[in-house]
Amino acid sequence: IRAPSPSMMTRDESAVARMNGWTSVSVKAPATTLLRPADFTMVRSFAGLNASALQEAMTDAAPDPVCAAHDALRSGNTTRIRAALASLPRDPSLIGPLVPLLANRHILRPTVAALKSFGPRAAGEMASALLDTGTPDAVRRRLPAVA
Repeated sequence: IRAPSPSMMTRDESAVARMNGWTSVSVKAPATTLLRPADFTMVRSFAGLNASALQEAMTDAAPDPVCAAHDALRSGNTTRIRAALASLPRDPSLIGPLVPLLANRHILRPTVAALKSFGPRAAGEMASALLDTGTPDAVRRRLPAVA
């Protein structure tokens, strides 16, 4: 990260840079190196951020149950998929990842039960899957079992 050099700034910009404590220091790091909050001295002063706000932004947020379920349904791991289907959040955005699971005969019953639990809200996604020529035949054959 490089702060603007004084020769590239107008007089007003250089005054603002001096007030904010910017320095013309570059941080060179290979692509595989993770930068620490201490590496962001210029960023910390930029936009009034302090070190604690930067550290808070860099920490992992609490896991969202819908995102976790979506990841599990798309994982391809039958054990993770079964666990996600057992405690599936009732969010309509999960209908899309459920439809391709109809191709897997090992988790067919819980997948059909999960799709049925969405009721008429799943109809649009299922109709789209039937009309899509790229949908696997196994999914197309099993979609009527959901209705």
